[in-house]
Amino acid sequence: MNKTSLIKILVWAIIIHVLLIVITVLEVFAFSQFIEPNRNEQFYQEHAKTIAPYVAIIMGFIIVFIVTWRLSKKIESNNKWIGILLALTYIVIDIIILQISSVNWSEHYPVFLISFFTKLLAGYLGVIDFKKVLGK
Repeated sequence: MNKTSLIKILVWAIIIHVLLIVITVLEVFAFSQFIEPNRNEQFYQEHAKTIAPYVAIIMGFIIVFIVTWRLSKKIESNNKWIGILLALTYIVIDIIILQISSVNWSEHYPVFLISFFTKLLAGYLGVIDFKKVLGK
């Protein structure tokens, strides 16, 4: 794997973070406009804190899978490692952001484990050639 491939992986990990933040903001906006309108700002901030891990787990899995699948088709050499490297890069960036944000790890430990596991699983599944696996 060359330097350009590693840069692509780093850039995509950052883009995935941005996409998940945008998705969370859009969800909170829709929630505030259509489901629970006319509440105070604190209510919506608490909702964002509650929903963000689920967005990271569910949408993060989907996005990491799609990005890994696309990258593995474009980067030919050692494409088996692309998914794992993308997931690990995402996780390292996530840990840095969480450290800067002074998140209480003990309160959210199970959510972090699930989130990190799903990213690794998505990265792994994204590089599998299902045609070979299924014998087609």
